Amino acid sequence: MADSWMDCPSATDLDAAEVAWFDSLPAAALKTVQRLWCELELGHPGRHAALAQSQDTGQHDDGAPARNHWAWWDSAGTREITTGASCPETSYEEDPEGLACMLPAGHVGRHLF
Repeated sequence: MADSWMDCPSATDLDAAEVAWFDSLPAAALKTVQRLWCELELGHPGRHAALAQSQDTGQHDDGAPARNHWAWWDSAGTREITTGASCPETSYEEDPEGLACMLPAGHVGRHLF
């Protein structure tokens, strides 16, 4: 669910080899797209971040993907791919049918719900 406070306009493009690698991962949960848009809050400090791929390995009781591959980049064009967890915060306390944040663990700015 997009909201105006979440619209960081920065993007990075994966090359064909990166797209092929993400798509070839066992239990890949997403169809990899070449252009990744920053998922962080508009005006955030530091590097940009986007989920590039998840692997649904079935290791979590709640069915959430167990491995997330994040693309991080800066305004100079330096990009890094890391593997790590999603933010554990949820809106379940306020809403029994709430949402999980789904940004990288330790992200800056607001949560994605």
